Amino acid sequence: MRLRSRTVRALVLLITLFAVIVSSAPAALATSPAGAATGHSSPGNAALTAALQSRGGTLSPDGRWVAMPSGMQVSVVPMVLADCPSGWLCLWDSASFTGRMLRWSSPGTRDDLSAYGFNDQMTSWANKTNYDARWFYDAGFAGTARCMQPLTSLSNVGTTDNDKASSIAIYTDGAAC
Repeated sequence: MRLRSRTVRALVLLITLFAVIVSSAPAALATSPAGAATGHSSPGNAALTAALQSRGGTLSPDGRWVAMPSGMQVSVVPMVLADCPSGWLCLWDSASFTGRMLRWSSPGTRDDLSAYGFNDQMTSWANKTNYDARWFYDAGFAGTARCMQPLTSLSNVGTTDNDKASSIAIYTDGAAC
């Protein structure tokens, strides 16, 4: 009888341990790079989020965006083209409008990308505004510049321009480029 009781207790302990391991697996996957697409931030993005919040940024309720005091928004998880609404200029760090994204909606904006941990990171962009915009190789709106005309996009800037953007400007009309 005593042996059977120990066996039952050991079996219950093993089942409990298995249940704990299985129930914690989805949480572990959600914080891995592969789980990032689910909208859960990874440990690396926690540092970015904290840095942006220390500069006045506010984390969105869903944890996918940090809204900066200027109104621009920084994604802290991967985004796609559908996450760039009409009226916004969006930049992604990967081809085909994927990866981390920055977005602005105010004409007259001039911004350095290093302020958001995005210097020399851009690979694709979409200008869903009615205004011309430019991105520049150098901070402070200097160096080689590329135009982003209203209501256009580029899924891959190509090898010459890839990971070169350091600043952007959104103009107040559609005739600046």
